[in-house]
Amino acid sequence: MSDTKSLLHRQEMKITDDIFNPYEKAALLLRDENLVWDDDFNAIREPLAIVLHECATTKNLNPYLLEVAFKLIDTTKSNA
Repeated sequence: MSDTKSLLHRQEMKITDDIFNPYEKAALLLRDENLVWDDDFNAIREPLAIVLHECATTKNLNPYLLEVAFKLIDTTKSNA
């Protein structure tokens, strides 16, 4: 029985870790010097990257910032 619980716990951790991956991916995109950003957006790049990275590392699920992360990821994919 403990093997089953252990397996379930590992699977649960994997799922929850996957939820926070977009935060880190978006933070890395914001810090990528090879990407070109609008001047207005360029002013908030680093602070936004810090907040998104903090959400990823502290496992803070913020639905608004998660939406921002997905939009950044989608935008950079479509503009690549």
